[in-house]
Amino acid sequence: VYETFAAELKRLIPYTRMGIVIVEDSGRRLRLFQLVGDRLDTVPIGAVWSGGEGTGVEWVMSHKRPHVEADLAKRGQFIEDGMLVNEGIRSTVRLPLMVAGQVVGVLFLDDVAPDRYAQSDLKLLIPLAEQLAIAIEHARLHGELEQRVAERTLALRQTQAQLIQSGKLAAVGTLAAGVAHELNQPLMIIRGYAQELLKDRRIADHEIREDLQRIEAQTTRMVAIITRLRDFSRESKGHRRVTDLNQLVRDTLTFLSRQLKTRDITVLQELDPALPSVWTDPLQIEQVLLNLLTNAGDAMETEGRGVITIRTELAPNNRVALSVTDTGPGIPADVQPRIFDPFFTTKEVGKGTGLGLSICHGIVEEHGGHLTVESPVVDGRGTRLTMSLPCARPDDRKGEPT
Repeated sequence: VYETFAAELKRLIPYTRMGIVIVEDSGRRLRLFQLVGDRLDTVPIGAVWSGGEGTGVEWVMSHKRPHVEADLAKRGQFIEDGMLVNEGIRSTVRLPLMVAGQVVGVLFLDDVAPDRYAQSDLKLLIPLAEQLAIAIEHARLHGELEQRVAERTLALRQTQAQLIQSGKLAAVGTLAAGVAHELNQPLMIIRGYAQELLKDRRIADHEIREDLQRIEAQTTRMVAIITRLRDFSRESKGHRRVTDLNQLVRDTLTFLSRQLKTRDITVLQELDPALPSVWTDPLQIEQVLLNLLTNAGDAMETEGRGVITIRTELAPNNRVALSVTDTGPGIPADVQPRIFDPFFTTKEVGKGTGLGLSICHGIVEEHGGHLTVESPVVDGRGTRLTMSLPCARPDDRKGEPT
């Protein structure tokens, strides 16, 4: 469009070069938008500068009227005029580009011949500048509209993905709540009888006692599974309190440090000492962190060794972020959208239920946070799971249990 305008303009009024300067940031910045013709200087298209005080462009913008200089070598009144003469420019005309009384840019024509432009040329140039200003404004509005549409489309896609995920979690959560309720009562009875029989000294047979211990151990394990199902179904909301996330990391590592060390996995802690507190149920967030660390360790199991990096830092929007990064093979791109789906797992049969990350995702969302995945991390390898949580507010301490 602008090349066509420049060609038509040159057919009407000769010039060595034509340029358009666009006003940005309410006049605080100027940008060279177009430059057509012989480029006698080294200013590239897209160059940005601030203010422009003392320049011909600034004068035209502030006075909102054109300026014609017939011979810069005889009379140069602006700071750039000397540079123009050094470049070989002798005459110039500058016109404001205005829309609804506001300057949106400046059109300038330069020529190597003196006395190329006169006041009489403005009768032709001013209407052309008005049309050019309208075209520039339309292009700007179109660009803003496209950006808004892109932003809204992205937001809708994200919302749709969240609704799909929430629908999956709600459906499985309802199923989990029903299963947990139906299994818990008879299971507690079986476990209770096994525990009572173990206390009975009259049962001295060694094999019988071993069988009872197995029953007690397996029912205890099933109780733990039911507890996880209840957590998943949101029946267990936990108890929120102001939490030091760095201390929670250190406490969690006391459970896993020996296990990770035996697997030749090194844990690096990059904890921000100035990290703000968060408002969480520490046990639930500890459950999330344990799951992330366990998954990271499992991801590097075939490697025989690896490194897990735990990092805490302040995040945008008054949040804190906790990330767990491993040096494993990474998660394939086609698998990543499904890792938070209930019952989805890439582990071997019997080694994973596919509920771990779903439960973690639910816990973090319940806390008003987000759980995201990034893979690969470095050199085509590694996975980083990042949990972001809102910082604790001053009023949160009033809600702490006493």
